[in-house]
Amino acid sequence: MKESLRLRLDQMVDRYEEVTALLSDPSIISDNNKFRELSVEHSDLMDITTLWQNYVRAETDQADAEAMLADASDPDMKEMMIDEIDTPARPSQRWKRHSMS
Repeated sequence: MKESLRLRLDQMVDRYEEVTALLSDPSIISDNNKFRELSVEHSDLMDITTLWQNYVRAETDQADAEAMLADASDPDMKEMMIDEIDTPARPSQRWKRHSMS
C-alpha cells in the first residue's frame, strides 16, 4: 500500500478522534447546527476508521505471527502457527474483499 494512502487514512483516524471529542464539548452540544454537522462527519468517518484500525491490527498480528514462526523450533508449534497465519486472509486481502462489498 502506498505510504501516501496510509498517511491519509491515519489523518482520517485522527480527525475521527478529534470529532468524537468535539461532540462531547458543551459549547458544541449547545450549537445545534455545529453538533449536527459534526455528527454527520463522525458518521462518515466511522466505517473507514474502523476498517483501517482493523487492517493495521491485522497487519501487526500477521507480522508477529510470522516472526514467531521464524523463531519456532517445535514442528507441531510451527504447523499450528502456519495454520494461524494462513487461516485468515492476509490483511490486504480482507481489506480488498470488504471494500468491494
